[in-house]
Amino acid sequence: MPSDQLTMKLGQGPQRVIATGSEPTGHVGENRLDARTLERTQGEAEPHTDKERPGLAQGPHTGLIGDGVWIDACHAVNVRPGLVLDKSICFLSIIGNADDIGAHADVRYSPEDILIFLEVAEAGGVAAGSRRLSRSQPAISERLQHLQQALGEPLYRRSGRGIRLTSAGESLLPLARRLREDLTEVELWSAHRHSLQEGELRIAASTTVANYFLMEHLAEFRSRYPGIGLRLKAGPLARDTNWSDWDLIFTEEPLPASALPSSLRQIPWRRDEIVAILPRDHPWVREGRRSVDWPTVLTQPIVWREPHSGVRRRVEAALDAAGLRPQYAVEVTGIEALRDAVAAGLGLGFGSVEALDKVRWPLASMHLDPPRGLFWDLYLVYPVAPLRSRALQALLGVLGLAI
Repeated sequence: MPSDQLTMKLGQGPQRVIATGSEPTGHVGENRLDARTLERTQGEAEPHTDKERPGLAQGPHTGLIGDGVWIDACHAVNVRPGLVLDKSICFLSIIGNADDIGAHADVRYSPEDILIFLEVAEAGGVAAGSRRLSRSQPAISERLQHLQQALGEPLYRRSGRGIRLTSAGESLLPLARRLREDLTEVELWSAHRHSLQEGELRIAASTTVANYFLMEHLAEFRSRYPGIGLRLKAGPLARDTNWSDWDLIFTEEPLPASALPSSLRQIPWRRDEIVAILPRDHPWVREGRRSVDWPTVLTQPIVWREPHSGVRRRVEAALDAAGLRPQYAVEVTGIEALRDAVAAGLGLGFGSVEALDKVRWPLASMHLDPPRGLFWDLYLVYPVAPLRSRALQALLGVLGLAI
């Protein structure tokens, strides 16, 4: 049996032990101790006398007794599975029980090590691989040595001026090529995202904001960055929404601070006026009125939006502040239903000036609560800077927000 590799029993299963008589070749495991330290470490390694070493293999490398490993050239010590003995004249790497290898092995290597091995293998030698990588041969040799130590077996052997792969090296080769292909795809993906050729933005907005405040900005963004996908959820925003699922959230009123995670911020985004809307043949319109106060408003039947409408809640808050209680005779869902109900003469309604300007409904409008008027703020919820994608930062620019 070769002196540099033995298979022996430690504990409950076979252990693979690699020992060398010159320089340390690496280790597997968290602990890295010399013989003196092992002798002093209570419960980890205990010294033994020659009488306790029956059957010790002669020579500078290995011996075995009981449930431990003897390293003759380093010291007579009983090494627990998982420990590593490292001296200038010998090295031991205990891989662990074959039926429990994951419990003892601490395999550490990087994708770069695998790619270096691939370049060397395809070049046919360390020197040729070093030239392909534009790195020094000693540096490449060191990385290959580290990889083999981490894997626990050789990947190649010297053959003339080149190398010949071992069975382990041949087995690793297709996996290394697959890794290279995958990393190439990752690099391409990263380049596309960096140049805003690829990505996705998830946006949640109330119906009014989505339809009348946001669409033109999204259209401009798409014209600039056609490779970025847009996922827009328009409609009521439930209080139990997981806000972190969205890149941007547009609301008709501020969200409670307690509902937002620490990674999100909230600011007023737009201010708009809320006005009364009514048919063009309404008597107030024929009289030439430009505004109407709250008591006068309540003399008319009112067509209300659904309860979660931001416009409705803002009007209700203004009436409450004035000490007035409205009647709820007609209630509809959605802006289009409100438009049709008002046009049919069911009552007057309330809407956003900017929305009315964009849709150009065949309706008249009047300012509320003169001379102040009634205004509302639309709010934007967005992530802190470190959590924003490049696509999100670009959309904020289109929105004219320097945040």
